[in-house]
Amino acid sequence: MKRILAILAAVSFALVAFSVGDMVIVEKGTFKMGALRGDGMNFESPIHEVTFTNNFLMGKYEVTFDEYDVFCKETGRSGPDDEGWGRDRRPVINVSWHDAIAYCNWLSRKENLPVAYDSNGNLLDRNGEITADTRNVSGYRLPTEAEWEFAARGGIKSSGFEYSGSDDLEEVAWFDSNSEGKTHEVGQKLPNELGLHDMSGNVWEWCSDIFDEYPGEAQIDPYKTDGFGGPVMRGGSWEYGAVEARVAYRDCGSEFAISSGLGLRICRTVLDSEDAATLPDEGIVLLFPKDNEVLKGFPRLMELKWSPVNLPEGTVYHLEIQYCWKFSNDTQDPNFFGIWVEGNYAPWISLTGLTSTVLDNEFIGSQPGRWRVGYKDEAGTLIWTDWRYFRFY
Repeated sequence: MKRILAILAAVSFALVAFSVGDMVIVEKGTFKMGALRGDGMNFESPIHEVTFTNNFLMGKYEVTFDEYDVFCKETGRSGPDDEGWGRDRRPVINVSWHDAIAYCNWLSRKENLPVAYDSNGNLLDRNGEITADTRNVSGYRLPTEAEWEFAARGGIKSSGFEYSGSDDLEEVAWFDSNSEGKTHEVGQKLPNELGLHDMSGNVWEWCSDIFDEYPGEAQIDPYKTDGFGGPVMRGGSWEYGAVEARVAYRDCGSEFAISSGLGLRICRTVLDSEDAATLPDEGIVLLFPKDNEVLKGFPRLMELKWSPVNLPEGTVYHLEIQYCWKFSNDTQDPNFFGIWVEGNYAPWISLTGLTSTVLDNEFIGSQPGRWRVGYKDEAGTLIWTDWRYFRFY
């Protein structure tokens, strides 16, 4: 049998109780960035073309207190002040830029992904090297300013609204005229064309890069590592007006500043499958169809919970499994685990959502493996997700 060697961590992965909130896929494309309607403020021009060469994932909602409080509890941090307005599904506030990137790194570690930031806030590639190319960043991070504006405008589905999802700010945002002087639970206003909520209003959202003047030429996957301001803030908030809620409006703050109107939203690069093949994941609970001959001797109910992308209900997924056979007892041996190509099992299955409890056989023992899911886009092209790794015990 032909073997593809894979070096996997010799640890037993356990199911993670914490789960990242809904994320929406933002398909790559090109857009005009800046004040398109001629009502721009300082630093919203020149209008320039921006192209993204990778899809990326954006949090459907701003990070909430109930999500952020788990991070604080697990890391021994004091929870941020909620100003007496309540926690739960309200957007987290009073978090600095450094708090925000620490939260992103914590999420990455929980999914055994390479962290996206070093202690100084520099972006890191999958090998832990400082990078200015978001395409090489695997972990959770804050969106770049360009990613934020592209997503807020509705991406390739944009209708050209002044605010995120509408020209009527009341429909999509909590701002000074309707907020009653406080934040509100996420997702109560209408979403934009991509299904993203509260991109205008409720709370400002930190971005990864540093505030500076716009360039005069077209940009590809831009990320600004230096400038004359602090980290970028976007979206306006409950205490600001219609001007600041525009998708073109820009602001910045000190990296250490906190505010009752400032929070965050998470983002991740969608990696090409060939680039993602070596990235491990944890907390995998894997399903196998009951007609898999190899696994008939291990009848136990299992469950697959998979949500790397937000796809339409009824999308047909392609499941590919490569399981490993232990052929060395030395955990330091680079050949400790090998993937048997002949172990692939790739049926076409139709799911009605992103969580399934379909199958009733389990592959158990010391053999680890990896799996990924593919889906067909509108053109019928098969697109693969990252490899995700499992090991049963």
